[in-house]
Amino acid sequence: MLPLVGVTQSDPDLVMLINRTWEKSYVLSNQQLERELTKEDAALLKKKFIPTLSVSGGYGYELSRFKVDLDPTTIPIINIPLFSDAASIPTRGNVLNGGINSQFVLFSGGQIPAAIKALEAKEKAQAIMEDKTRLDLADEVIKAYEQLLLLQQVEIVLEETAKRLDAEKILVDRSISAGLTTPYDRKKIEAAMLGLAAKREETAGKRNLLVKLLHTYSGIGVDTISKFRGALMPLLVDTITNTVVNRPEVKALEASTIALQLKQKALKKEFVPKVAGLVSLQYFNLFDMKFKSPLTDRDLKLNTFQAAPLLFMGVGFKWEVFNSGKTRSEIRQAQLEIKKNANTRSEALEKLDLLWQQSKLEYQVANHNILIKEKQEEINKDALDIATRSYREGLMGITERLAAEMEYQQAVLDKWLAIQAQRRAAVQLLKSNGTLNPKIFQ
Repeated sequence: MLPLVGVTQSDPDLVMLINRTWEKSYVLSNQQLERELTKEDAALLKKKFIPTLSVSGGYGYELSRFKVDLDPTTIPIINIPLFSDAASIPTRGNVLNGGINSQFVLFSGGQIPAAIKALEAKEKAQAIMEDKTRLDLADEVIKAYEQLLLLQQVEIVLEETAKRLDAEKILVDRSISAGLTTPYDRKKIEAAMLGLAAKREETAGKRNLLVKLLHTYSGIGVDTISKFRGALMPLLVDTITNTVVNRPEVKALEASTIALQLKQKALKKEFVPKVAGLVSLQYFNLFDMKFKSPLTDRDLKLNTFQAAPLLFMGVGFKWEVFNSGKTRSEIRQAQLEIKKNANTRSEALEKLDLLWQQSKLEYQVANHNILIKEKQEEINKDALDIATRSYREGLMGITERLAAEMEYQQAVLDKWLAIQAQRRAAVQLLKSNGTLNPKIFQ
């Protein structure tokens, strides 16, 4: 690709406008936040393999009644019966417990790693779409900036026309004083000058609107933008290489397809057993417990019943055998989305190739138009010179002289319009084949 003379080398103001627009853009900021959310989702999945640790504890006062019904028996030798009837034992006491628990995933069936990769692919697709947004924003800024440069050239053209009309008016005033011409010529020139003043006022108004538009895009002060001065020059770009596959839309579809494939892979892991570990260290203490003896009907007291440390370690698993076909439906949906993406990509490539061909043709036509308009400017400049001499020599009337002035003015404006159109066509050609990327502006 040939260097973009007007962008990368001689337009520091444009580079600043684009960079500041990217920084200010709310749309781009929201896209970046969405990508950060995706990164956080992936980070949360990675943390699934980190053991969880919890501490629990509590104190309570227990007041209850136990019913005990044992098989009857007798005490040997003295033959005293025991447990002949069911006994109701009232109790009351204090309970203190606490512990530390830890759970951790030992094996997720491959589902978590696959889901993480799917989110990473999704993040890549989001990053690509951010590049597309940057390009769209840059295109809007370039368009407004080029219009600003065009109006600067229009102001120069109108100023040069005003100078020539001023010179003619001075000569006409002298001729009138000398009796060589009539006031009619002066009135014609004054009418032309009034029309020119209206055009200059209109041009200044449009320029102010563009300055405010660029201020809205970038946040740069209006006074600073008003001082920008750039060169409206043709842009030379490569018209041979067709790389529409580099378009952000195509790359985003490819990354999205990879994300869907990984999602489908993760869904297929749903039926693989998952294994988790558990470690629990507990403390239990039942103290100052009072209850009535079922043998003597006397109040008894339990000072303490303590279990410490109470350690439990184990492994558990979960095997999803059947979930009403939910996972199979989700896998099928992912397959359909993958096919849909493939169709969308094929259609996009066909349309983008056609767009590239159209943009290439428009760029080539725009280049030829510059040559035509430059030649027309040259012809009208010669005609203006001849008309100026002829009018001053009395061989041409003021009407023809002013007509030649306006025709030359329009020819110069048409040339600058052709250059602006060529720059637009060049940028659109770069966009169409995917070679217009943020690095060009950085």
